[in-house]
Amino acid sequence: MSHPENDPEIQREEPFESHCVIELSAKCQEELVNWLIQRIMAPKSVGGAELVVRPVRDIATNHYRYLHVCAPFYRQMEIAEWLEMTKPDLSNHGALKAFTVKTLTKFVTDCKRQI
Repeated sequence: MSHPENDPEIQREEPFESHCVIELSAKCQEELVNWLIQRIMAPKSVGGAELVVRPVRDIATNHYRYLHVCAPFYRQMEIAEWLEMTKPDLSNHGALKAFTVKTLTKFVTDCKRQI
């Protein structure tokens, strides 16, 4: 199994904004942590969450201690749709409508899409 900190998929996105930090027990075996990272990062098509992970090791022990998790913009939008969130429609005087990824341009300006 590849080591997550050497994985180009983890390193590819800068800047990285943590949306969630998972603190790991000092007793977690590296094999388990690697499996967890792969599951979080795996595509949805194979049962993964399709998120970005940055593992952090403890300086003293060199064991994984934290996993910083980030959702790319497209995943945030898919999650908003899944949660059935409503948002003001930019093309209809701000009327609240159910958000869908298919109608993204009615809800999100080009500027926000680049964030």
